[in-house]
Amino acid sequence: MSRKMIAAAALALLPMLAQAQTTADSKPQAELSNSRLKSSSSPAPAPAPAVASRPAVQIPDEPAPAPHPCKQPVLPKSFDTQAQADTFNADLVAYHDCAEAYINVQKRAADAHVTAANQVAGELNAYVQKVNETLTKKK
Repeated sequence: MSRKMIAAAALALLPMLAQAQTTADSKPQAELSNSRLKSSSSPAPAPAPAVASRPAVQIPDEPAPAPHPCKQPVLPKSFDTQAQADTFNADLVAYHDCAEAYINVQKRAADAHVTAANQVAGELNAYVQKVNETLTKKK
């Protein structure tokens, strides 16, 4: 659902909300006590109807992923012994395994975030469609 459609639905609701607010508030607004404002030659404009609103919900950002703990093995200029080559190979395998594990964890977290975002998008789209259908029926 595009932002334009959501904005259109919200704008369509404003007159109904304003009417509901004015019928609920049958008491007149208190007059201004400031003498400079009272002495103006033109009458003060009627105050705009109050529209109930909620403060925007603050959704905290997710913390940045932790840096990976994988350590690259130092690549020697040459392997003087088979033991050095074996040690390097073991360290390289450990580095590879660590990196793959980190990548898999991050992919699973990303997939969970995408699933959650898609679920909320679906809920929002369904609700805005319901609002639009309700407004269309009332016309």
